[in-house]
Amino acid sequence: SLAVIGFGVSCSRTGSSATDLEEIKALQDEGLHKDAIEELRQILASRPDDGEASLRLGASLVALGRLGEAVFPLRAATRSEEHAFEARLMLANTLALTDNHASAMIELNKLALEAPDNQVILILRANSALAVNDLAAALDSADQILALEPEEPQRLTALSLKARAWAKKEETRDQAEQTYRELEAANWGDDGASAARMCIAIARMFAEEHEDAKRASAEALRCAEDYATTPLISVAVARVLDKVDLRQEGTDLLRRAIESEPENAQLKAELANRLVAEGGFAEAEQLVLSEAEANPSAASWRTVATMRRRMGALEPSLEAIDKGLALAEAIEGNELAKAAQIEDLNAARSDVLIDLGRLDEAEPIVQTLDSELLRDALNARILQGRGETQEALDLYESVLERWPNNYAVRHYAARAAYALGQDERALSE
Repeated sequence: SLAVIGFGVSCSRTGSSATDLEEIKALQDEGLHKDAIEELRQILASRPDDGEASLRLGASLVALGRLGEAVFPLRAATRSEEHAFEARLMLANTLALTDNHASAMIELNKLALEAPDNQVILILRANSALAVNDLAAALDSADQILALEPEEPQRLTALSLKARAWAKKEETRDQAEQTYRELEAANWGDDGASAARMCIAIARMFAEEHEDAKRASAEALRCAEDYATTPLISVAVARVLDKVDLRQEGTDLLRRAIESEPENAQLKAELANRLVAEGGFAEAEQLVLSEAEANPSAASWRTVATMRRRMGALEPSLEAIDKGLALAEAIEGNELAKAAQIEDLNAARSDVLIDLGRLDEAEPIVQTLDSELLRDALNARILQGRGETQEALDLYESVLERWPNNYAVRHYAARAAYALGQDERALSE
């Protein structure tokens, strides 16, 4: 996965605007991003072309995990000559993190021309190119990295990118397999998980590209045995087994892993999600509930709430959300994490109240949310619930312009369009 790229922005101007931004920089340095966002929105209301303010707004939104909202100010910042490079890099990374790789490639192609020796840009470009199946661009970026004679971890990463591209073409799959096996045996230094990832890549290649169930399952089970101590290896193996219609074997593997690591919440969540897909709701709920009761946290009760909502148990879902909110409110020493969890749980509470038709209860909670995108998406649901379907659809479309990969919003937009008799619009979603 791609990490969020951080950077520092220096204030290079004088006068009141420099003072404003120096104060905002201090807020950001202290992690007070909510306060910084409020100040930056005020600045941009009077100075909409301020590139640094747009860049800093995007950075604070990214820091809070509000990636969809960050895209607009980051795009605006790319129009500032002084801040274009930093803004484009953060924009590209943000787009990639939201799986909007086609748009990310547009920015990364520009960045690669401007900074052909920047390995971060080349790695980002190769990953996004693979996501959109642009194998030539992926191989080109990997070769550019290798031409720079990088240190060993970066060299191995570049080779793994080449192997991923080769695996997608029948004539180069043998070359991909050979490279993956060499990489599995390579010295990755302190990165103990990379060899396991190369092992899984071989198994996945046989499952997805060769469609060879026997070889894929054999390789996957070898990974489970050879890398038994690698965290979450059983999850990766189970997902490969799913691809070759060996889902029960994957489920059994996860059960054995939980027996060995009974405190591992991620393993329990993975098994619970599989059980729900198979109709095993009661066991799935018991798994996540036992974890929340044994290790109570805002996150563990949020998982229970999500599971119960998937089961259609809406009132019990609200009870779990309330327990999570109480724990989130009690968080000390990390205001950023506290605010993010409270926001997430309040959004979840609003969603469930809307499901229950309790729109008047949901509405005031929605208005407390910091995220404009979340507010708009949930307000659209409220409008839809009140029968104001065209207004809801207009608001959904506004959200999707800024948050194109939100499939839940697309689902509700499709329902609104269908209710209005706009069948083609509904099908497009």
